[in-house]
Amino acid sequence: MHRRNVRENSAIFRTYEELFPRGKDGVLFFKRHYEGGYIYSQQIVVEATPDDKALLGWRINYGYQDETPNVAPKLAETRTLPDQKGIAFDIDVVKATRPGIKAKLRIEARPWT
Repeated sequence: MHRRNVRENSAIFRTYEELFPRGKDGVLFFKRHYEGGYIYSQQIVVEATPDDKALLGWRINYGYQDETPNVAPKLAETRTLPDQKGIAFDIDVVKATRPGIKAKLRIEARPWT
């Protein structure tokens, strides 16, 4: 059980405007707001294949569904995690049209033990 008191300024007794005051354009993020839709909605195919010659025994390949459907032709550049118990790799995420994005998706993999 929880008690809700006006004198304690509980959120349950406050109006929406009191909780979320209107900001001027640019104070929050209104100038760069795009109504609806996705900034990035591409499917990325990732394959992990056991390989004694690869870092920690796994070869990682990836691909973008719209470029190579259901195929992962690109070899990921894996690196060991700081704790030496797994691997990590980055995948470029780019959409040039506005509202665009240019980023790296970092994926980490560790044993389940």
